[in-house]
Amino acid sequence: MITIVTHKKPHGDEICAIAILKRFRAGAFYDAPVYTVGSDEEAKKFASENRSILLGIGGGPFDEHGKEDTVECAATLVAEHVNLDPIKFFRLLEEVRASDLTAGKRKTHLPEII
Repeated sequence: MITIVTHKKPHGDEICAIAILKRFRAGAFYDAPVYTVGSDEEAKKFASENRSILLGIGGGPFDEHGKEDTVECAATLVAEHVNLDPIKFFRLLEEVRASDLTAGKRKTHLPEII
């Protein structure tokens, strides 16, 4: 079984990325447990010892942090990876992306309310 790993107190983009994996890659991720860690080092250690996917942490393909001039978030990176239709899911992905890139600036964004 694959474990989904993210950081403690995940943001809206990681929550959305988890939902995309569980819904659109259900064969591999439907029952996948979600494990939260406190640092990149802890995420990398967990991943080296377990079959897992890292979201928003650990410097992997679904971690937008530390990438210069990024306009992506964990949800958009996962959506692209699973070939989610960008037209059908435009409003959702753009809301999640905007909320992640401007975190704390608009108190009406859904992730700020949750």
